[in-house]
Amino acid sequence: MKDSGKKDKPGGSLFLADRLRRRAQQEIAKGDLKAAVRLLGRAKKIQPDVAHFAQLYAATLAELNLSARRSEGCGRKAQASKAKKKLSVVSCGFGPPAQMTCESVDAMRSCGAVYSCCLDAIAARGVFKLSIPLVRCRFQSLSRNIRRAFVRHDNVGLLIYGNPLFLNPHVEGILRDISSLAEVQVLPGISSFDALVNMFGMMNLSGKGVYLADCESVVKDPQFEPEQDTFFFSPWRINDKENRRYRAGFFKAIADKYPGRFPVFLAKYSLNPAKCEIIRGCVACLPSLLKYCDRAHTLVVFSERGQLSLSNSPPWLRLEVRNKCVCD
Repeated sequence: MKDSGKKDKPGGSLFLADRLRRRAQQEIAKGDLKAAVRLLGRAKKIQPDVAHFAQLYAATLAELNLSARRSEGCGRKAQASKAKKKLSVVSCGFGPPAQMTCESVDAMRSCGAVYSCCLDAIAARGVFKLSIPLVRCRFQSLSRNIRRAFVRHDNVGLLIYGNPLFLNPHVEGILRDISSLAEVQVLPGISSFDALVNMFGMMNLSGKGVYLADCESVVKDPQFEPEQDTFFFSPWRINDKENRRYRAGFFKAIADKYPGRFPVFLAKYSLNPAKCEIIRGCVACLPSLLKYCDRAHTLVVFSERGQLSLSNSPPWLRLEVRNKCVCD
């Protein structure tokens, strides 16, 4: 600061204003323009007749406004970029890919890449025949691959079994992650539950209703209602290493509600007819029955009324049941 011709003592107004100026310059060096403007504003009020304070205040305020406009412009560009990008999520159900809705197929065809972690080789060939740019990958790399795909494509697809918003916490986490990068569109699809109904030839359901659960949460807090027909999705999670400490509690909870010889089933639908199966066991041998379980199986425990419905189901609907009960 230039000498104004006056000698100011420590604690005087000019001394205080100059100290505020030095603090403001330190804040500018750190990049905190807002703090610098506040300090210079105080200095200008203390010494309104010193032009240097007013000039420095005006210059810093102008730089702060320019920085704010730049940030706002970058924000608009980011929003515009996000608006241009879209993740289309489609359920292929348990049936052949040809059963997907026309809307779903069109959405997948418009994508630069469509990722899936749930299709085997036979199902993948059916999807390729629909001119869908399918990329198979592991679930663990799904979110990372989708993010990378948005560098090259504006439209990316995700093809899964079942409704991604219903009893699907892992996919929900992926969608939440991608939503910061692109618009997420979930298209109505084919219900995988319908395939299970047809496999068992279920003409009637329990009068107490149906209980649908994902084993990721149920294995930790098992609850059973014998008067309901119960479908546990993803029973492979009961065998998962992370859930080993919950297995004993799960088996005890079901044994407390059902007789030991009460039937339980593992159901699996596949595009390969040879791999479609219903495996029968009982509550007592459920731990050994789950050894046959893979990621495509559903654990089904019917009510007594549901059992009666199965015994009278039309032969053209019901799939042959394979008995793996070790208690017989």
